[in-house]
Parts: sequence; C-alpha cells; structure tokens
Amino acid sequence: MYVVNIADTYNLKDTKEAAQKFMRENFIEFSEMEQFLKLTYEQISEFLTDDSLQLPSELTAFQIAIKWLDFDEKRLKYAPDLLCNIRFGTISPQDLVSHVQIVPRMMQDAECHRLLVDAMNYHLLPFQQNILQSRRTKVRGGQRVLLTVGGRPALTEKSLSKDILYRDEDSVWNKLTEMPAKSFNQCVAVLDGFLYVAGGEDQNDARNQAKH
Repeated sequence: MYVVNIADTYNLKDTKEAAQKFMRENFIEFSEMEQFLKLTYEQISEFLTDDSLQLPSELTAFQIAIKWLDFDEKRLKYAPDLLCNIRFGTISPQDLVSHVQIVPRMMQDAECHRLLVDAMNYHLLPFQQNILQSRRTKVRGGQRVLLTVGGRPALTEKSLSKDILYRDEDSVWNKLTEMPAKSFNQCVAVLDGFLYVAGGEDQNDARNQAKH
C-alpha cells in the first residue's frame, strides 16, 4: 500500500495500477498485514467492488470486511455501505447460516440484515435466480476455465458421471458441483453466467434420455 500511496502522490499511474494489481492477486496475504487495517473506507471499498479480486470464496471477502470494521468502532457507520460490496448471493446457504448470520451486526443492523435476507431469498428460489441477478450475485474472478459436464470418465468405460468438473490454473481437475442424474451426450450452453444442461442419455441406449 505504501507504493500505491507514493505513486498516487506523484501521479505515477502505471506504477499505481501495477501495485494495485499485485495487491488484488494477493489480497489474503495483504489483509494479514498491519497496513491493511490502516486502509481508508474509500480504499477498502475500492478493493471489495473489484470483480478481479482474487479470493478463495466470497465468505473470505466478508470476513476480511468485518475484520476491517471491527478494528475501529468509528468505522461501524460504514458497515452497511461497505457490506453492500459483498456478493452474499454467491455464499452458500450453509455458510450464510454458520458464518454470516452469527455476526451480531448482520442481525442487529437493519440494512445489514436486509443483505442477509436478500441472499437467503435468492437461494430459496433457485429457478428464479436468472431474473434475480444483481451485483451481489455476480461471481468474482473473471477467470475463464474449462468445464466437463457428466459423460464417461473414459471412452472404454460404461459407467457414467454426474459430476461437473473444472480445470484450474495448475491443470488439475476439481469438482464444482453435480447434476441431478448421470448422463452423457447432453447439450450444454452458457447464457448470462448460467450453465444450462439439457437432454442427454443415461446409458448407451439413446431412447433412455436423462432429464435435467
């Protein structure tokens, strides 16, 4: 952050952007440094609004925001506005209950509580999520990854899979989620950030179509 402040003082735009990019890509490590707690509201808000912020989950973003708020009671007035930058809709219902709801501020402050309720309602209406999109439901990162959807683990195998996998930057395949049923030869499309899977076969007989 020291480099960012110096670059800002002397109007070194490229240097400032490079330093901020490094901080976004290493935000967890930065959040553990003393300098993080000295960020102004405007500075931390700028980080939390950034779509390219590199974090393992949005729950981590929430915990980092709470850490900054709790450092100084004078910052509590910023809580509703700062937490509006958290994509609560991308936090799982289990984590909302186990890690977000237990934070007193999320239940006691009306505006913060509304953010929690909106996220829970979003998860309660899975078939309406495509029309309930907002900034708080947008996944961070912007990384392009390769997905596999169901199918056979190998052409020589008869067993099918219902797993949806993605390949990370280290070329390792990780499970993202799974379909309701095993299938292959399905149609897959991405539209407005949603993955749609239609049709497919549940075995070699094409007459047995899996329904998704």
